[in-house]
Amino acid sequence: MRTYRAYSTYLTLIAFSIIVFSINVSASPVCETVKILDSPLTVEFHIRDAAVGLSLITVTEAINANVYIPPFAPGIISPIVVVASKITSDGDFRVTLESKNISGDTTICHYPVQETGDGPDCEISKINQGPPFSIEFTIQDSDTGLEGIDIIESANAEVFIPDFEPGTTGPVTVVATKIDQAMEIRVQLAATNSAGGISNCDYGEPLEDNDPPTCQIIVKDPGPPSIIEFIIQDVGSGLETISLLENTNVTVSIPNFVTGTKDKVVVQARQLLSHLDFRVVLDSVDLRNNSNITRYPAVNYLRTRPEFDGVGDDSSNYFHDYFKEMVIEKGIDSSNRKINMFSSFASEYFQNTAGMLSSDPCFSTLNHEYMSSLTPSWSETIYEWRITLQMKPAADLLLCVIGCVLRSGENDVWNSARQTGLYRLPWSPNQSIFVPNTNPLITVKALPGAKAGTGFPPGGFYLDARILPGLRPVSVINSLFSLGALFEEGILLSRPVTGFSNASGQTMVELNQGDIIHVTITIPFNNTTDIRFGNDNVLLKYSGVIGTELIADN
Repeated sequence: MRTYRAYSTYLTLIAFSIIVFSINVSASPVCETVKILDSPLTVEFHIRDAAVGLSLITVTEAINANVYIPPFAPGIISPIVVVASKITSDGDFRVTLESKNISGDTTICHYPVQETGDGPDCEISKINQGPPFSIEFTIQDSDTGLEGIDIIESANAEVFIPDFEPGTTGPVTVVATKIDQAMEIRVQLAATNSAGGISNCDYGEPLEDNDPPTCQIIVKDPGPPSIIEFIIQDVGSGLETISLLENTNVTVSIPNFVTGTKDKVVVQARQLLSHLDFRVVLDSVDLRNNSNITRYPAVNYLRTRPEFDGVGDDSSNYFHDYFKEMVIEKGIDSSNRKINMFSSFASEYFQNTAGMLSSDPCFSTLNHEYMSSLTPSWSETIYEWRITLQMKPAADLLLCVIGCVLRSGENDVWNSARQTGLYRLPWSPNQSIFVPNTNPLITVKALPGAKAGTGFPPGGFYLDARILPGLRPVSVINSLFSLGALFEEGILLSRPVTGFSNASGQTMVELNQGDIIHVTITIPFNNTTDIRFGNDNVLLKYSGVIGTELIADN
C-alpha cells in the first residue's frame, strides 16, 4: 500500500529573475523557466531528462512570441535551452511547450506560469453494506494526470490506496473499510494532479438523521390503465431499502439502486385491469431506520374518520362543540400530531365588504369575545371564506353556516332573534310573510390545491348540493337560502367524482387534501335583518380518508 503526497511549487525571485521548479517524481522531463530580460521580454526554458533522455520538444502555443528550439540528438540527458522572445511590447505574451522523453512521458511548460486549476475528479462509486461496511472512491484526472493521494482523516476506517504510476490519467479506486461495524465511519482524502490542483473527497455517516425518506407521487398516465411513479429520495443518511407491502391489481417495478444512495429512485406501478381499482403500499427506509409508508391511491374507504375544516386553526374554531372536541382529540396523523392544531393554511382567508370587525352580540360571552362584521338591514354585502381540506373526503361535505340574525338595530339575541326572508305586513304587524328573493345567496366552488388531481380546472368548478328532501343535485351558484339566529344551517354538498359532470355541465375532479372550498354569501339590498358573519361562521364536516392528513407549513 502506498500513500502519495502532493508536492508544492515554489516561486523564487532572485536578481530580477523568476524561477519556477516543477518537481516530478515520475520519469517525465523536468522544465525550468527563467526570465532573463525585461526589454524585450525574453524567457529561457531549461528542459532536461536525466533518466532516459529527451526525444522531442514542440511548441503548442506561441502568442506574440518568437521561439527558438535548438537541434538535439534524441536521448540527450543534458539540458536543452529553448529561448522565447516577445515580438511587440504591446499585447499578451504567452508560450507553451511540450517536452517528451524516450519513454513517451511528457511535461508541459508555460509562460506565464499557469494556475494549478481544478483538482482531480473524485466520487463515491460504490457503498457495500457488508459486513464489513466499505466505501469505494474513484479518483481520476484525465487532463494533467493524477500525482498523489493523501489520507486527511480516517475515523474507524482502514483505507487502502493501490499503487499507481504518478501522472496516470486512468481511474484509481481507493477502498475504505469500517473497522467497528457499530461505530460511525468518516474518511477524507486529498487528491493532487500533476499541475498541483487539489480536490478533497470524503464520506461521513451523519451523526443524526431523524427524517424519513421522501416520496413524491406522479401520475404518468391517468389511464385507464393508470401508470403511477413514486419518486423516493433520502438526502440524510441515504436510502437503504424499498419494500412492497401491498399490491392489488397492479404490477410494481422497484429498480436496483446502491444502498445509501441519496439520488432519486423511481418506482413505477402499472394498473392491470382497467375496470377494477388498484392499490400500492410502499415502505422506504433509510440507513438510520427512518421509515416512510406511502399509499396509492390514498383513498381507502374502509378506514375513515370524522373531520371538520374552517378558516385558520380548526382547533380554536369558536363554534367547536363537544363532538368537534372529540374530532380534534382523535384526528391525528402518522406522527401522532393532532392535525386540527396544524390547520392554518396560507391558502385560507375570510374577507368581506361589510366593514370592520366588532364584538358579536349573538356568540360573545363574558370569557370569550367573538368578532364579526355587520351587514345592517337594507344593505348589500359580500362575505367570502376560503377553506383548505385537511383530509381527502371519503363522503359528501356538510357545509354548515352559523349566523347571527337580529331585528334591525337590535343587539340582544334573546329578545330580537330573526330569520332572513320574513316581512311584517303593515296592516297586520303580528303576522309575517316569507319573501324568497330577500334571502342571502350562496355560491360554493372547488379550487385546485397542491395535491389536486389530474385535469383539475385551474379556475375550479362549482359544487352540487343535494336538495332535501329528494336529494336531487343542483349546483350551488347564487342559490337562495334562509338563515336564522344562532342556529346552524346545513347544506349537503355532493362529493365530486372524476370524469362526471355537475348540474351545470362542468367536468369534475375528485377532491384531495389541500384542495380549496371557496364559499361566497351575498346579502341582497332588500334584506330586512341585521346579519353578522365572522371568520369561523362557515365549517365543512365530512369523513376523511386516514393517511391523507395535511399539516400546515405556515
